[in-house]
Amino acid sequence: MKVTPLALAISSTLVLSACGGGDSSEETTNFTSISGKAIDGYVVGATVYLDLNYNNKRDSGEPYAITTAGGNFDIVLDANDASCSDYVPTIVDVPVGAIDEDLGEITEAYQMVIPPNIIISSNTDIKNITPLTTVLWSTIERELRQDKQQLSCKTVKEQSEIRSNIQNRLLEQEKRLAQRYGVTADELYGDFIASGNAELHDIAVALVPSLKKSYQDTIALEKKHPNAWLASVEYYQGPWSYNGDPDDKTWHKEETVYRTISDKESESTKSIYEVSDDLSTIIRDVHLDRVYSLQRDGIRFSYANEFEQGGCTIRESIAQNSNPSYQISNTYADSNQPNLAACSQLAVADTQHLNQQDVEVEYNVDNISYRGYFSYSGNSLNEGEQFLNLKGNLNNITANDLNIFNFISTNFSDTSIHSANSAWRSYTIQEADRSVNITRDLISKKFHKSDDYFNGIHKEYCSDDGSNWTPTNNINNCF
Repeated sequence: MKVTPLALAISSTLVLSACGGGDSSEETTNFTSISGKAIDGYVVGATVYLDLNYNNKRDSGEPYAITTAGGNFDIVLDANDASCSDYVPTIVDVPVGAIDEDLGEITEAYQMVIPPNIIISSNTDIKNITPLTTVLWSTIERELRQDKQQLSCKTVKEQSEIRSNIQNRLLEQEKRLAQRYGVTADELYGDFIASGNAELHDIAVALVPSLKKSYQDTIALEKKHPNAWLASVEYYQGPWSYNGDPDDKTWHKEETVYRTISDKESESTKSIYEVSDDLSTIIRDVHLDRVYSLQRDGIRFSYANEFEQGGCTIRESIAQNSNPSYQISNTYADSNQPNLAACSQLAVADTQHLNQQDVEVEYNVDNISYRGYFSYSGNSLNEGEQFLNLKGNLNNITANDLNIFNFISTNFSDTSIHSANSAWRSYTIQEADRSVNITRDLISKKFHKSDDYFNGIHKEYCSDDGSNWTPTNNINNCF
């Protein structure tokens, strides 16, 4: 991992000086720039930019440059943008009329991307943005959307848990692609033209049709949903979920739409389909979901309706907007439903389809955040039945009603499991050079620790007592 990621991203520093009219005073503005190449063949005439808000399109104010001969670009950054350059993806929009130095004029537009510099394992200080880096990041981005992660420069920079999540997933994806194509991680980020790697060049070229199809269908989806803050389509080959079969060669189409309903309401939809190898025909529905979120009167409410290969799941939760905050979540499931519309009619007013209930507590003090999580199978939570059908009873539930769970302590040292089937506590503390998270499984009585250094280094440990730590590369080894 890189020790000074920003230094690797920055290729030069320009100091512009302007002298005052009648004295020797001098105003100095500091700029930096990031350099790289856009490579399918080397692409000339493409727009390269920092995607500061993770919405996959260049917005006003996002710094950019146009690629020149050899696919080269230099994006000049002011101090604010430079502070974000390590924490956001860099995107290349390849328009019709751009030139591929191998194949000539581009006749179908497409997009390429490279992950945020802070999480890349390669030590190269030049951003080579290729179809391979695009597949790397698109997979991670897809998984994060499935987990409902809200991404921006600010959240990735300030929240170590998000950085750790992204970094771990990227490392796994690097391993999968490196094994699939028989290359090293550094080669995935390399300039395969300059290195003469003809095999990797051919692989990259073969990925471009799916990138073009994704780009074209995204434009159409944006027109269909003009008020959405994100509308995207991605075609990809492989498992549709991050825990799927890594050898899966099925082609999938994934549509995602996020829209704001009001200043207190939002909605997202995701549709994943299996498609034919030529990407032209939808074969079947794989996963469909719709999520509605609301904030009002001191509470946060979320309702998710999911359909997946013949079964459906409804997840609803309500939490206090306070410190400490208590939250309850209900999960209902039925394995015999034909489609998403039928799932929305699933009975949630009683325990017939209740799969589990979860209670969480969160407490923040100074630079420490404490969490407790307690999961109950079926209707085994004594206080849980009054919180069934949260959506239907939302107008009758207040933030104070959730205080019924305040028998659960916010104290990390409290080992009570409160009759839960699964229970853990964690705390995250911000130190001078890193963020430290410690999780304690209250049933197995084992611990996991992660250290996320602000320079990009990530370390994980397991422990049986919370004092003596053994390095690990996977949290699952700890419990």
